[in-house]
Amino acid sequence: AEFRLYPGDILIGMTGYVGEVGLVPKGNIAPLLNQRVGKLIPINIHYKSFIFYLARSTSFRKKVEALSSGSAQANVSSMNICNIQLVKPKQKVLEAFANIIDNHLERYLTIHQESEILSNLRNVILPKLISGELRIPDAEKMIDEVGT
Repeated sequence: AEFRLYPGDILIGMTGYVGEVGLVPKGNIAPLLNQRVGKLIPINIHYKSFIFYLARSTSFRKKVEALSSGSAQANVSSMNICNIQLVKPKQKVLEAFANIIDNHLERYLTIHQESEILSNLRNVILPKLISGELRIPDAEKMIDEVGT
């Protein structure tokens, strides 16, 4: 349970793709946290969007990369990431930022989920259409009706 990830969790690469940051997408399968992927946990809900965009900034990534080591593959420790000095905006600024950005992040996650569903549908339907197993006799008529 302690390694379960939830949609919207912020992750950072700690090996290989050091400093790469992303969000856990919405989906049917609950992913689990890997030992070489860090999870950034904001101490306040109003910090989440700020932390995500800060961690995705070029300057933050360069700081993480500078702290990495390893000859075959770059690695960075969670302690090194936690020790990066950051400027913390005032609470009102964080709340204003969250009020603007949180809806955009939620929409991004929803669009990603919808894209995944459409991709899966395409992968199931297209081979059946090509093989002739599935036919759409009135396809042109349906396209015309949708276009009007």
